[in-house]
Amino acid sequence: MKLKGRISLIISITLVLFSSLLGGIIYLKVTNIIDMKIQSELNTNSNMGLLILDKKYQGQWKVQDGKLYKGENLINNDSSVIDEVREKTGMYATIFMGDTRVATNIKDKDGNRSIGTKANSDVVDTVIKNGKNYDGKVNIQGNEVKSHYVPLKDDSGNIVGMWFVGIAQEDVLKQLTEMAVYIAGFSLILILIGGFIATRIAKYITKDLEVLQKDIASFSSGDFSIKMNHKLLTRKDEIGQISKAVESMQSGIKDIVGNVIEETRAIESNVDTINERLNRLNVDIESISSTTEELSAGLEQTSASAYEMNETSSAIESKVEETSEKAKSGKLASREIKLRAEELKVKAVNSQKVAKDIYDKTQKNMIVSIEKSKSIEKVKILSETILKIAAQTNLLALNAAIEAASAGEAGKGFSVVADAVRSLAENSQNAATEIQNITKQVIESVDELAENSQNMLEFMDNTVFEDYKTFVQTGEQYREDAVFVEGLVADFSTTSEELARSINNMVTTINEITSAANDGAIGSTNIAEKTIAMVDSINTLVKEAKNTKESSDRLEDSISEFKV
Repeated sequence: MKLKGRISLIISITLVLFSSLLGGIIYLKVTNIIDMKIQSELNTNSNMGLLILDKKYQGQWKVQDGKLYKGENLINNDSSVIDEVREKTGMYATIFMGDTRVATNIKDKDGNRSIGTKANSDVVDTVIKNGKNYDGKVNIQGNEVKSHYVPLKDDSGNIVGMWFVGIAQEDVLKQLTEMAVYIAGFSLILILIGGFIATRIAKYITKDLEVLQKDIASFSSGDFSIKMNHKLLTRKDEIGQISKAVESMQSGIKDIVGNVIEETRAIESNVDTINERLNRLNVDIESISSTTEELSAGLEQTSASAYEMNETSSAIESKVEETSEKAKSGKLASREIKLRAEELKVKAVNSQKVAKDIYDKTQKNMIVSIEKSKSIEKVKILSETILKIAAQTNLLALNAAIEAASAGEAGKGFSVVADAVRSLAENSQNAATEIQNITKQVIESVDELAENSQNMLEFMDNTVFEDYKTFVQTGEQYREDAVFVEGLVADFSTTSEELARSINNMVTTINEITSAANDGAIGSTNIAEKTIAMVDSINTLVKEAKNTKESSDRLEDSISEFKV
């Protein structure tokens, strides 16, 4: 017999033995699996049946008048749930009262339900007496059945019956027989395939030299990716030694070429990664440069706006200082008015005291007093001056409010101060107007007094003292008005000084903002210049990376003829 026939026979016998052993093992394993599967199905279907009973019949199990109930539902001869279990699972199901069947889907040879028959004694001992589940084979109506029994208990925990599900052993054997047929068929197919493979292997072994020659030819063409036959390498003759030498040569060259290819690809991958990252970095830096330039321009614009605000604030500060000086002058004038009013009051009192004794002297003093009373015109002039100052202050406050509005957020504080100044100016104007009105009344009274002085002298004995009293009261009111004007002007002066200090602080703050904005603009410009220099450096790196990739591509083209 040729080597090819011997090899085929040995492999075929081995396959037959292996298939038989494998088939037996598989049959045993499958039998155990089927038993476990059937037991699992019994447990599952048993639980399902109990759930159906609990859902359909509410209440506890109980025995009443020799019959089995669940809640208020009579179970004896009620096969609805039993038949539903049979329909869904194909299994037997029975409800026992004690050891006697009262509802079942098991039928005898005549097709009648096996109501009233007893359970197996082993089952009764395990379930009824010991209160445990029973799993095992039982004989029912001459048929062997794989069964699962569960005790049924009343609300006191006493066992009143059993719940049974089972499957005929005949059905189990049918499944095992079908599986055995499948295993035998699979083994036969495996043997046939094994015989065919054995024939092919034998044919392959006889052509070892041809295979070796083809491998060497592939190596000579640069293809080191093929794998040499293992049996050639395990041969003990010259062919085996040559095969080992060829394999050693293949392995050495393959490792060298493989390392070169891997390093080339790694270089190419790194270069691509570097190019990609450098390009992204270049885009990011250009974006940073553009943003920095915009920031620098914005800071320069901010600096210019702050400078304009500084100039405007300085002008406002000058106006406020001028207003403060005028307010001080008005304060001095109001003090002089007060002094004159007090002097007028003193003279009126003295005149009243001597009027009764010296008529001629009283007449002369009256004329002098009338002449002196004309000094009230100065009050009118001073009140007009105050009105002018109030009008100028109001105009200044309006201009300050306009400047504060144009300054935006930076001018909000100054806007509040401008409103306060405008309010003070309006109050001053109202007070001055009131003073003019009073002064007008006084002037009119003095004129009237001059016109009727002769008549008053004639009736001096009867009415002069009352007239002097009135004159004294008028002097007192004049003094009080002067005090009021003095306080009003003093408040105005104080407010002007506070406004000047606030504007001075605002000017200082604006100067600091201007300085900070200038520093920021210079720093942003330096950053933009350095960013541009960095972009140039990155562009140089990109060019170097491209040169490296070109070198790598040339090396890869050189070794692409080798296959590993």
